[in-house]
Amino acid sequence: MIKVGICGIGRWATEEHIPRLKEVGGFNIFSMYDSMSSRRSYAKKEYEAKVFSDYNEFLKSGLDLVIITTPSNTHYGLAMEVLKKGINLVIEKPCTLSFSDSGKIFELARRKNLIATVYQNRRFDGDFLTIKKVFD
Repeated sequence: MIKVGICGIGRWATEEHIPRLKEVGGFNIFSMYDSMSSRRSYAKKEYEAKVFSDYNEFLKSGLDLVIITTPSNTHYGLAMEVLKKGINLVIEKPCTLSFSDSGKIFELARRKNLIATVYQNRRFDGDFLTIKKVFD
């Protein structure tokens, strides 16, 4: 079971990422982080996960994977901390606000032999898969 941490407990986490993780299986939503107390309160009621107000404590909670769903302007700093701690990463689109910052994320992941990817939910839509099949 892969221990997943959700960074950002907003609509995209609760309506997209968490349902997909449950659908696929093999994932344990182990801990959650958000800077907003109302979202932390919601998560404590809705999920069987540890909920953190401190990002560093969240990262120390024993995670295999962190999914970042916070606003785009926060992605770079949060992602770099995830990778520095040796944790695999899925980051919501857009990955960062600059191509250079995105490159730094993927370079650090490569150096540390970690997985880092950008979540793109449309990759799995039927029309996209059909076009991909035609091209392949």
